[in-house]
Amino acid sequence: MLPALGAGDLSSNLSDPTMSSTNKTILFDLMGVVFAKGSFAHALHEMFPKVSSKLIKRKAHLYKIGKINTIQFWKGISDNPIDDEEKFLGSYRLDPFFPKIVDRFRKKYNVALVSNISQRWQEKFEHKYNIERHFDKVVYSYQLGIEKPDARIYLVALKVMNSDPAETIFIDDHLKNLSAAKKLGMKTIYVERIKDKVRSKFKPDYKIKNLSGLVRIL
Repeated sequence: MLPALGAGDLSSNLSDPTMSSTNKTILFDLMGVVFAKGSFAHALHEMFPKVSSKLIKRKAHLYKIGKINTIQFWKGISDNPIDDEEKFLGSYRLDPFFPKIVDRFRKKYNVALVSNISQRWQEKFEHKYNIERHFDKVVYSYQLGIEKPDARIYLVALKVMNSDPAETIFIDDHLKNLSAAKKLGMKTIYVERIKDKVRSKFKPDYKIKNLSGLVRIL
């Protein structure tokens, strides 16, 4: 695993994203971009339709920012968390174009992963897929106690990549996350795996269906 970020990375100087040197950077989301399947909360509600979607969303948020542990997360969702967790995480598959696409762009850009995810699930995915070897840096919500679309997580990513937002491209499958990145000056690419149910007036710079679509854009 790449070095984790500590609380000190949320220092006050992150209010200015302008860096002394400029690197062309691509920031990739994990769920819905690197993985073809997106939102944890949506997928969990499909698996446990009798459980309140509001409860799942609230717990997923707390889990991804490290405020509750795995036992606390599954309480009230599943009576068989060990087996259900394996089944749930096993339903996620990498975008088939991911390795070649990301490795191809590393020749031209610096690339980082910026993901809302719990530590346990990140470690399980990393053990199975060895994802981090494809990236220069990783930024996870559980490390910082915040998640997208909180602007601070993008500012941390810009800082660790030593990148100016004007020279940075952000790729995500949620319009609200892309909108937050755009407000900081980044170019945005929307991976529209499924129609975003949240109505938004925001228009991303580009829209693709899977990672193969990046070839015609970048």
